[in-house]
Amino acid sequence: MKTNTSALLPLKILISAISFPRILNLFRLPQIRAPNFFMLDATVIGCLRFEAFFTFNFLKDYVYLAFCKWESSMKAKAAVIFPSLNYLGGAVRVCLGFIKVLSKAGYEVTLFTVDKTRWNLIRRVLGDFGDLRFKEHFIISRFPKFFDASLRNISLALFYILEVLAVRFFLRFDIVLVVGGELVDCLGDVVYINALPFRLEHSFPNKHFGRSSIWKSYSRIYDAFMKLLSRVDSKGLLLTNSHFLRDIILEKTGRDSIVVYPPVETGKFMSNEGEQRLNLVVTVSRLHPGKSLNVVLEVAKLVDGAKFLIIGSSSGRFEEALSELNEAIKRMNLEGKVIMMVNEPSSKLVEVLSKAKVLLHTQPTEAFGMVVVEAMAAGCVPVVPSSGGPWNDILDRRQGVYGFSYKNVSEAADIITLMLNNEDLRREVAERARVRALCFDKSVFEERILSIINAINDVYSIDRQCSAVGGFKIWRI
Repeated sequence: MKTNTSALLPLKILISAISFPRILNLFRLPQIRAPNFFMLDATVIGCLRFEAFFTFNFLKDYVYLAFCKWESSMKAKAAVIFPSLNYLGGAVRVCLGFIKVLSKAGYEVTLFTVDKTRWNLIRRVLGDFGDLRFKEHFIISRFPKFFDASLRNISLALFYILEVLAVRFFLRFDIVLVVGGELVDCLGDVVYINALPFRLEHSFPNKHFGRSSIWKSYSRIYDAFMKLLSRVDSKGLLLTNSHFLRDIILEKTGRDSIVVYPPVETGKFMSNEGEQRLNLVVTVSRLHPGKSLNVVLEVAKLVDGAKFLIIGSSSGRFEEALSELNEAIKRMNLEGKVIMMVNEPSSKLVEVLSKAKVLLHTQPTEAFGMVVVEAMAAGCVPVVPSSGGPWNDILDRRQGVYGFSYKNVSEAADIITLMLNNEDLRREVAERARVRALCFDKSVFEERILSIINAINDVYSIDRQCSAVGGFKIWRI
């Protein structure tokens, strides 16, 4: 298999870039005095350990992909590249949805991830995904224990891009589909953005990661590297999961995209509205520092006569977020009123949503929010921030029609109180919300993605085997 040496240029740039924060820290920290460079603080040591781990695994993966012999097949081959399935969010369903569509289209699919997938946990929390057949490749088995939340996210972002580069330059696939929260349309044939890109995250307020100097340093360097890559005169077909996200990317980068809403299994959540519902407010979220779950506690303090249930999914990467939330519940005397449920099976989520009256969503920069649609299908009234995809795309910015938006905690509390006490109004909104949820059913997603893949095959009857010199293909649709 022929290797393209031009692929090494962006890799050299990235390797050089990840050393800059350490170098800057060596000269910036007051306790370091030349010529003694051994008095390193925790930040510098963390950088050194991170770079050693990163460089070793990245080189190991590149050597493997550059020289391994992949089995030949008569079927067309597709690569699906995704950072990690272990985060247990809606993006996992999106990734597996792409694999399902590609398999239906006759492709032999290989899934590339950064870390090894914990399939038992995923099936337990997210449910069964049916008979999906595909190959897998991952870079690392697990992250080191000394990695905090910031380093895990930095590692995922960096390894993710390197995985895309490796697949593009060293392997031969008929189509490369990149899924995840990053803008790498210069490297994939089809790129689906389902979250705020990592390269743009430092432009938005984030209470957790804003405290990390390592996060700030690497995110800005990563942004500069991605801008360098974007100069390549090759663009894949860029898809986003909401108009909200499309507008942000267009404003920040000048790149337009096609909106394809993610696949929601609405039929799984459809319930009989004749059932008696409880004064129960549910929040469903990954236990992640950026999900603003503290809002649930603040709202619960203002609402009487209701219980609040946080159904969280966690792979153990953000244990500090879970412990901080439990401590806050005790500190605010909300024990018994706010209840935590972690990594419950998907059947439990269906059961809870069929009994609850309200879904409270808290993340203001949520790109879409599949759980909002699931709750609507189950007969809950969604209450969401007045920004983000849930308000802009799912509720269509129509207050009181399919649900409600709020600007602050007190407004959210007032809306929830109204829904708990006015049963006729709640039923009206819930019924309209259930019908609206069908617009985002998985069948709509599968039909749109299949038509896009077929369009690529029909319009571009060229050899897509990543060309003999590993060059880029230019898609213009």
